[in-house]
Amino acid sequence: MSPKLYILAGIPGCGNSTWARHFFYADMIVSTDEIRLELTGEVYNQEQNGVIFEEFHARLRERLYHGESAVADATSLTVSSREILRNIAESNSAEAHLIFFSDFVDGERRNLERERPVPEDAMQRMFEKFIDTQVAIKDEDYSSITYIARTV
Repeated sequence: MSPKLYILAGIPGCGNSTWARHFFYADMIVSTDEIRLELTGEVYNQEQNGVIFEEFHARLRERLYHGESAVADATSLTVSSREILRNIAESNSAEAHLIFFSDFVDGERRNLERERPVPEDAMQRMFEKFIDTQVAIKDEDYSSITYIARTV
């Protein structure tokens, strides 16, 4: 049985991390937020994104290489970010499954309830990427696409 890479995609606050913790084993989840916290001491520190994503991709590759399934917990709202993840899956003979969190309004509300919300201008950029993602994923190659309208 080949490993699977579950790619979570959605705006900040959409509930993807919470949802993943309910439906996957903790050791399967590779989270950019957790890596950012490990490496910078802050969940929202954007200064070292290059290093953060190198580590994110390396940890996913490692799991898949050893035949273990993984959950890629990041926003994944650009074509290029999802393409990198699909390539990681393909190069490790893993299936790529997209889980798209499609409720922007819920995510926006949750973001505002956070102790440190993502700034409004950044959320606007995320909304534009979110709209583009809804269209683009239909033409992307996945073993499956699951749409999550409401999260736990």
